[in-house]
Amino acid sequence: MCMANAIIMYAWNEHDEGGWLVPTWTPEGKPDTSRLDAIRRVLRPDADAAK
Repeated sequence: MCMANAIIMYAWNEHDEGGWLVPTWTPEGKPDTSRLDAIRRVLRPDADAAK
């Protein structure tokens, strides 16, 4: 087996096959940034420590 060393990155406004990045709304009426937060944790793991 050969493991791929790759990621799939969606465009901000690409809304097919569950790959959107645009924040949706939480029940409280605030933007749901959970997808963007997850990407940030992978690409910039040190960013959370700076807060």
